[in-house]
Amino acid sequence: MVATLTPGVALAQIKQPGAHLDYAAELEPQGVVQWDGPSGFDEGLGFGFRAAIPLFHNGPVAKLNNNMAIGFGFHWAFFEDDCNSRYQSDVIVFGSDCEASDLWFPVVLQWNFYLTPSIAVFGEPGLAIRHTRVSVDNCPDDVYVDCDSADTDFQPFVLYMGAKFFVSDAVAVTVRLGFPTISVGASFFL
Repeated sequence: MVATLTPGVALAQIKQPGAHLDYAAELEPQGVVQWDGPSGFDEGLGFGFRAAIPLFHNGPVAKLNNNMAIGFGFHWAFFEDDCNSRYQSDVIVFGSDCEASDLWFPVVLQWNFYLTPSIAVFGEPGLAIRHTRVSVDNCPDDVYVDCDSADTDFQPFVLYMGAKFFVSDAVAVTVRLGFPTISVGASFFL
């Protein structure tokens, strides 16, 4: 039984400070699924890009294999639905398509914990700017129907959690969950 536990213990590196890739930047193109869209749209698909620049190689917990980085980027999701069940300024717009887009610009503090040489987990608290746009095609010529609207909001707190699965020393598959998105990307460490 001791022999079967030894390989697992050898792979763990969480208690080996600094035993991870020393990189200058992380670049991550990603695919995005957003399940809560603007104006009641359900789910949308999109893409995004994140970059992270390490603040320091090891720490702030000196006894663990961890580091911190400043992360920033964007993600865009597109939504489409028929307008038969959607209200625009209390008027039902029949026979038209409704479209929306949601663009997020997060800035986060990424805290990575390297569990093994191939797995790291992270948390990303931060803030974001969110820009939404909703439009209706074949819109009736009616002053009570808003056929094209846009809004930009400041989100003072966002939180993402995720994991990185390293496929080589400089490439990882990154999965990130936050409200209202999940993303999967390829992280390239430079």
